Amino acid sequence: MGALFLWLKFGNILTILTAQQLRMNWIIDQIKSYEIDLESKISYGMPAFFFNKKPLIYFAAYSKHLGIYALPATHLNYKTQLINYKQGKGSLQVPWDKDFPMDIISQMIQFRIHSIECELKQIPNRVNKNINKT
Repeated sequence: MGALFLWLKFGNILTILTAQQLRMNWIIDQIKSYEIDLESKISYGMPAFFFNKKPLIYFAAYSKHLGIYALPATHLNYKTQLINYKQGKGSLQVPWDKDFPMDIISQMIQFRIHSIECELKQIPNRVNKNINKT
């Protein structure tokens, strides 16, 4: 097959892959910006970050959405802010054709870091309920 045929048939794939890569790279950059001791690995078949050996966030690109998994307590805390997105217990689906909720995802990462720190210090997690809520 010629390059022109491939472009006509599959050209939009490049745009989709670029959008996926930009969003996934943003999550990675956001997590690394906190300058905490992180471990990155593949867990449950998807990229994941661990903080103090506790899962911080998992994420994966699918054909129609970006899946973000920051554990049930985190998603429960931001459920009302994420009402425009499909959610499950501990999961969030952000379709590629919808706005990417950077502020909320950033807050979720902060919330999860704070939760892990509290857990390690054995501080009750109820303090977290109002962290970074808008």
